Amino acid sequence: MNYTLPDMECTSLTHYILVVLSSVTLITYCLFLFLQQNLYTSNNFESVLPWSGIERKIVILKVFYKLVLTSSFLFDKSGTNRALEGLVGGLLAGFLAYKRYDSALMFRRSVYNCMLFYEVVNCWFQLTMSVRNFANSEVNIMILLCIVFSGIFLGLIVVMMRDRLRTKYVECQHIDQFKIAYDYELYFFYMYKVIESGQPHDEAVVKGMMYNHLHNCDDAACKCAKILASLDRYGAFVKMKGLRD
Repeated sequence: MNYTLPDMECTSLTHYILVVLSSVTLITYCLFLFLQQNLYTSNNFESVLPWSGIERKIVILKVFYKLVLTSSFLFDKSGTNRALEGLVGGLLAGFLAYKRYDSALMFRRSVYNCMLFYEVVNCWFQLTMSVRNFANSEVNIMILLCIVFSGIFLGLIVVMMRDRLRTKYVECQHIDQFKIAYDYELYFFYMYKVIESGQPHDEAVVKGMMYNHLHNCDDAACKCAKILASLDRYGAFVKMKGLRD
């Protein structure tokens, strides 16, 4: 399909006007993408915004990824290099999925799991379609179903692996071994969610961590013993009140 404009000369006034307009609209498009990715975000643990999270550098990567996809269509409308463009897009999507898994945490668990699942499946589709283009093979319904269901299975596996990593942070007893500030931030966030939940299991986890800290604490200025004593008195008060009622 021919996408060129007929009777258009490179030195004509119309060509210069179109170049200026396309440049302005491209800059506007970039700004729109950047604002869209930064809209309704927050780094506050108590934020009610669905897109709030810790790592926001992934925003720039997502904008760059969308620009690459847009440019591949604009400059290769005939699709002569679609295999290479698909490979580049798949690698960028894979890096985005890795960053989402490794550091770009969203505070709302359901939103984070959906975003992680989407980016893993998107990476899988991009890479498999790129391999198909390189092989120059047709895709029938059976191959398409295999690609779709294997991508869904892979996304679910990655989400479950990330949930297990959450348990690892909560049960960590040597936070002084963390090497980067992000690990501390992630640990404090998970502990905040455990304390906030008020579930019996989470309460037992917190008390167990405090008792373990008390057993190994050598700091005379630490208030851990005082805090645990107050918790024990509160528990005894609740128990006694229940017996009276």
